[in-house]
Amino acid sequence: MNDERKRCAWGDRSELLKKYHDEEWGVPVHDDRKHFEHLLMESMHCGLSWELMLKKREIFRACFADFDPDQVARFDDTDVARILQYPGMIRSERKIRAVIGNAGRFLAIRREFGSFDRYIWSFTRGKIYVYKTLLRGQLQTTSPLSDEISADLKKRGFRYLGSVTVYSFLQAAGILLEHEPDCFRFQELLDSADAEVRLMNTVYLDEVPERAWECEYSCGAVLYTRVEGEIRYLLTQSHKGEYGLPKGHRMAGEKKEEAALREILEETGIRARLLPGKQWREIRTVAQNDRAVKKITYFLADYEDQEIRVQEEELLGCALVTFEEAMRLPLQTPRVAEILADADAFLRSGGALSPRAAE
Repeated sequence: MNDERKRCAWGDRSELLKKYHDEEWGVPVHDDRKHFEHLLMESMHCGLSWELMLKKREIFRACFADFDPDQVARFDDTDVARILQYPGMIRSERKIRAVIGNAGRFLAIRREFGSFDRYIWSFTRGKIYVYKTLLRGQLQTTSPLSDEISADLKKRGFRYLGSVTVYSFLQAAGILLEHEPDCFRFQELLDSADAEVRLMNTVYLDEVPERAWECEYSCGAVLYTRVEGEIRYLLTQSHKGEYGLPKGHRMAGEKKEEAALREILEETGIRARLLPGKQWREIRTVAQNDRAVKKITYFLADYEDQEIRVQEEELLGCALVTFEEAMRLPLQTPRVAEILADADAFLRSGGALSPRAAE
């Protein structure tokens, strides 16, 4: 039997997303362990797709004690090593340690408020928020509410929970009702309580004030080596089949150079060396409403005689190619081609970077 019910656009992209959309997303959460599960998956989600998080949920469950914050808070270096070696696990030690640290902060909130649920719902006084901008088809990635909660969590020592991530958590936990107005789940969730309770517990907020562009900062590199004296570039291949430069999200407090080297290592297994003074920049629009951008800083980096280990959960593969071969590949953006061309000219001639590429 065909299911022709209208869903949010993302809810029809796969059977896995459809099930999550129909059964979980936006259902008000009042269980502390479920809150911790949502927070854990949102923090692991940073820089990756949500569908991938759903595919790996049972791996996360096995690695993190069935999402029990009491147990996770007691994890030590031995547990970190165990999790890093677990088949299919995301190999990011920073994220794993952040989850363990966040578990301890989660327990501290529970001690202070009696439950994390009481704490998180206190920001809306127990009410579900619906932004009127949503009713007009305008999507957003942050709000004053997510800004406030993110700032409070950071003050308490939580990591990987910026305003964009917190906004996503509030959507998943049903504190924000964010199903599209013509999605069948929008009305179902409104109708899940009797009329009196619904009117009392659902608040329609006026339009969120116009905000500046929301920025995500990433770092990476033009990574090369020499094979029999010939320059070869190591490009990463996304699951869409497009090729680009190794890069990733820059963490709070992390220097650009540190972020670039960490992302190269996580994505390719290569311990690279940055060449000082060589940088390029790229700006990409990343949100459906065109109000969020990714600002990427690329360095020039080299390596010698190392085995490539692809981060399979994030990449389809890697290609070690000459410049001419790279230009024949489907590159992610025209800017990547410009950067590669300028880097190649620099390496072959030793001349200065062109003003256009160095902007």
